[in-house]
Amino acid sequence: MMDAIEFLKRLDLIGDPITWKRLPLKQVSALKDGTVFFDWFHLGTTNTTVREFGQLCSENFFTPPRTGHAGNWSSMIEGWAGALDYNTAVCTDSRFGAPLVFDWNQTETTDLTAGDTIYRPGSSASRTSAQQLELYCWNGQDFALVDHETSRFVPFVVTKEQGQFVGLAHWHRRRNVAENWGFIYWSDVVIENVSKATRLLARAIKSCVRAGSNLSLLIDRIAFHDGSTHRVDVAVKDNGEITVGDTTYSSVSALVDDCMIPFRAAASPHWWIENAKNQRSCLPLLSNYSTMAMYALLGTHFAKLSSWTDDVLVHPHWGAIGMAGFPPARHGYFGSQSRYMKKVMRYFLEDDGEYKSVIYLLAPAAIFLLLPREDSTGDKECVRNLLNVVTSTTQGLHPEEVTETLVASVVTKWISDSEGQLSSYWERRFQKQRSVGNIDSELTPSLPEVLPEFLDMSMRTLCLILSSLDGIYGQKI
Repeated sequence: MMDAIEFLKRLDLIGDPITWKRLPLKQVSALKDGTVFFDWFHLGTTNTTVREFGQLCSENFFTPPRTGHAGNWSSMIEGWAGALDYNTAVCTDSRFGAPLVFDWNQTETTDLTAGDTIYRPGSSASRTSAQQLELYCWNGQDFALVDHETSRFVPFVVTKEQGQFVGLAHWHRRRNVAENWGFIYWSDVVIENVSKATRLLARAIKSCVRAGSNLSLLIDRIAFHDGSTHRVDVAVKDNGEITVGDTTYSSVSALVDDCMIPFRAAASPHWWIENAKNQRSCLPLLSNYSTMAMYALLGTHFAKLSSWTDDVLVHPHWGAIGMAGFPPARHGYFGSQSRYMKKVMRYFLEDDGEYKSVIYLLAPAAIFLLLPREDSTGDKECVRNLLNVVTSTTQGLHPEEVTETLVASVVTKWISDSEGQLSSYWERRFQKQRSVGNIDSELTPSLPEVLPEFLDMSMRTLCLILSSLDGIYGQKI
C-alpha cells in the first residue's frame, strides 16, 4: 500500500505544471501537515491512461465510485441505454469502478422540466418508454396519492408493490439486480457508518460556526412530508440555537440527528412508512458540498481489503457528464464548486485525528461513450480505427502540441470516411438528451467492448475526441 504522494507521482501529478495541473512541492507539504485541507485534479486534462488509473486503484484496493442516481438502471444493466452507456462500461468491469447510487434525488415532473429527468425515479422505464408510477406522500394522517406535476424528494415518497406500500427508493432497488455490478447505496453507507457520519457532521457544523461562515454551505435545503424541497437560510443565534428555515434547534446534536432522518428513510423499505407520523413536518438536507466531502471521508472508494493508512486521503471518483464533463468542451460543476469544497473540507477535517487533507481525483466517465457494443462489428472497426489514427497523429508530440484543433481535424475526417459504417445507435449517443426510456432502435442486449486502444490512450486525448464529437454532432449529451 503506497501513500498519497507516491500515488500522485505515479500519475505524474507532482512537479511544475505542464499542460495540466501538477502539485508543487510546497503544496504537497501543506497537504501533509494539514495547513491545506483539500485539493483536486481532473484526470481528463492529464496524460493518465485508463489502464494506468485502473491498475493503480487496484494496487491500493480502491474501487472508485461511479455516482449515479436512484431510478431506472435496467437499460444500463442490459447495455442499451444510449448516452448513459458509460455507466455500463464503468460498472461491469472490476478494473474501473462500482455504482454508488445517490438516493436523495427527486422525481421527475410530467413535462420533464424538473427533477431527475435522467434516471426518472417517478416512473418505471424500459428501453423505449417510461410509465409513471403511483406516488404517495404523508399528508399528516395517511399516505395519500400525489401528482407528478411537482418534483418530490425520493426518500419521502412511497409507491405500491403488490398492493403494499414500499419506499420508492427500494422499489427501484429491487429491480437493480445484476451480477457483478455491486450496487452501493449512499443512504446505506451513511447509516452503516452513522456514528462516524454524525461525528463528522457535528464537527463540521461547530467548525463552520467558529469561523463565522454561512452554515448553508453544509445544510442548504429542507424537505417537507409531501416531498417538496426548498432552499433555506441557516443561522446561529446569540444563545447558540440554530435556525433552519422556521425550525429552531437547541443544539448541534439535535440538528445532526434530524439530518440523519432522510438517510434512514432512504435506507429502509418501510422506515419512513412507519415513522413519518412522528417526524417534524420539514427536515434539513445536507448540501452537495457536504455530500461530496462525505463520499471521501466515509471511504466510498475503499474495497473490502483496503487498508489505507496515510493521513492524506486520496479519493478517486468517476464523475458523470454533469459532475466531470469532458474538457475542454464541458468542464462539469465540480471545478466551479471546488473553491467552496476547500472551505467545507476544512470544517470536516479540523481537529480530526484520522485525515489531515483530502485529494479528489476526478475521472470523466463520459469517455466510455466512445466504446462500441460487443455485438457491433462495424462500430468496433470504426472506433478502433479512430483511436489508432489519433494515436499515430499525436505520437511523439509534446502534450501542448496535442490540441483541440488537431484532434478535431482527425475526428472530422474520420466521420467523413466512416459514413454509412457506424450504427445509428452509436451516433445517437451524441445526439439525444441523456435519459432512460428513449431508445427507439431495435436492439438486443449487449455490453460495451473495452478496446485495448482505448485503455492505452490518455484521458486527456479521449476527452478531446469526445469534445470534437460533441461539437460536430451539435447536440446536447
